[in-house]
Amino acid sequence: MNTTFNIASKKLFKSFLVLIVFGAIVLNYSCNEEANLLGADLIPGDDRIDYYYDTTLQFNSFIETQKHFRTRNLTSYYIGLINSSYHGSFEGCMVTQFLPSQRANVFKDANIDSAVLYLNVDTIYGVINSAFKINVYQLDSAISEDPIYYISTDFSNMYSESNKLNNSYRLQGDSIVAFKLSPEFTELLVNNTYADNDTVDSLFTESFKGIAIVPENLAEMGGQLFKINSLSGNSRISVFYDDSLSASYYFSNGNRFGTYKYNLDGSYLESLLENPASENDSLIFLQGLGGVNTKIILNNYINWIDIAKYSIIKAELIVPIFETGESSNYFYPDNLYLAHALTDTTFVSTIDASNSKFFDGTLDATNNQYRFDISRYMQNLLNGKTTDSCMFIKINDLNTEPNRVILKSGDNIKLKVTYTKH
Repeated sequence: MNTTFNIASKKLFKSFLVLIVFGAIVLNYSCNEEANLLGADLIPGDDRIDYYYDTTLQFNSFIETQKHFRTRNLTSYYIGLINSSYHGSFEGCMVTQFLPSQRANVFKDANIDSAVLYLNVDTIYGVINSAFKINVYQLDSAISEDPIYYISTDFSNMYSESNKLNNSYRLQGDSIVAFKLSPEFTELLVNNTYADNDTVDSLFTESFKGIAIVPENLAEMGGQLFKINSLSGNSRISVFYDDSLSASYYFSNGNRFGTYKYNLDGSYLESLLENPASENDSLIFLQGLGGVNTKIILNNYINWIDIAKYSIIKAELIVPIFETGESSNYFYPDNLYLAHALTDTTFVSTIDASNSKFFDGTLDATNNQYRFDISRYMQNLLNGKTTDSCMFIKINDLNTEPNRVILKSGDNIKLKVTYTKH
């Protein structure tokens, strides 16, 4: 009997091994099928969990102008001009006092040769083209001590065009913009520079209120912006004498401010801003230095909530770039971020941007797009922890850099969501 039992046991064990192998083959095949059928109903309908890969959620976009900010006594300013059929024109100006160096001497017995305004350039945005004129004017009115100056400040009443000090400018290497100033101004400057250091500031500023650096707006497309470091020792007015002597005047100890002006007349952006506020915009415009940003609204997520509860595995927002054909020297922002509005002027980053190490938002130059991980935000939205389905796309350093980009909107925005429904 024991022999018979052993033989039966061995046969049963072999049959069991066959079943295990068969089961493994079926399981392996099923797993391969799941990978290929992601998005289909992979489990019978009476089960409680399904797996999906979804791109059905839709966004609307609306362009909005940004709030203006103060610019008094900053380290850097952009000066220059850009014209674009999409963005309109952008003009950057700088208004500044200048004061003699405490070490500067007045060489009364030396013959004056010339005076040159030097501006230290940190970066250049756009295509260098000297056809876009930049003019220097002597101020008639002093810059206020109060911090009242915004990017939109109208300072046209602070100078007269008859007090223009230069005829041209030149770029020395890629780090200095130089403006040769008029002989009349040079003579006046030297004659009103006082040797007594105890009274130099007060007496000098009575005679010289400062200068305004203003680009001349032309209809030609293109142009450039120079990022000026106003505190650099290379940013100065230098007076040269025939015997190789020189005296310098600096901006660092005086008051200064910058202005940034957009003119949208005839531009594509103007046509979108003229749309009714409720009309979905066809493109997403982003501009630094007080331009525009865009809010996007997830308009049909409520349909998901009415069906089931969800556990978000990953939610990835993909926004493609709209090509304008402009020069690559008008470079795209390296990073964008998503934010929610707390007030008209206060924004807070989405939960993924502020708390997740996986949030990206960097430029994908290979695929010409920006990608954002918004998994935690989507989880909160679908589970009712937040009802704010509106996000603003913003440029990092938007108050200090002129970067801009146009993105595609509507069905071009892809929100890829992998989740469990139960």
